Amino acid sequence: PADLSPALSAWQDAGSLACMRMRANTGPAGARSVGMRLLRRWADGRRVVACLTDSDAAPDARWCEAMLAAQDLFPGIVSG
Repeated sequence: PADLSPALSAWQDAGSLACMRMRANTGPAGARSVGMRLLRRWADGRRVVACLTDSDAAPDARWCEAMLAAQDLFPGIVSG
């Protein structure tokens, strides 16, 4: 398995991160699905907005802010 410690150490609040290793490579969709299931369990009634993108995408610097604003106007699932 890859050593993730260099990447995680760059995160300011690395102690709050969870690292999940998959038994098999399920691709990006499978990894996102597992991540979202874990997030729903953790959220337990909290208001959470998750912004997901691909490694080859370059979203605008204010993309997450725009997604949060969309959630304020139209709560639920948003894609953009």
